[in-house]
Amino acid sequence: MSEINFKSRPIRGHAAASEYLDRVWGLKRSRATLCKYVTLGAPSGAEAPKFFKAGRDVLYPPEALDAYARSVIRDPRAAA
Repeated sequence: MSEINFKSRPIRGHAAASEYLDRVWGLKRSRATLCKYVTLGAPSGAEAPKFFKAGRDVLYPPEALDAYARSVIRDPRAAA
């Protein structure tokens, strides 16, 4: 079993991760969507944030949520 090192305190639970994405990135992902990603996986072609399980708890490292947000936010575009 490999050792897990968090760079910062993990965010516990889907609701807290959803709040973090909204507060830090302005990215709306519901608690239910994050829960679905954990139980069913992300839809084809989509990415999901990396997480750890600790019993029934889901832990999201903030750096994993940041990487997820960067992967789904596109470059700025000018109006056509």
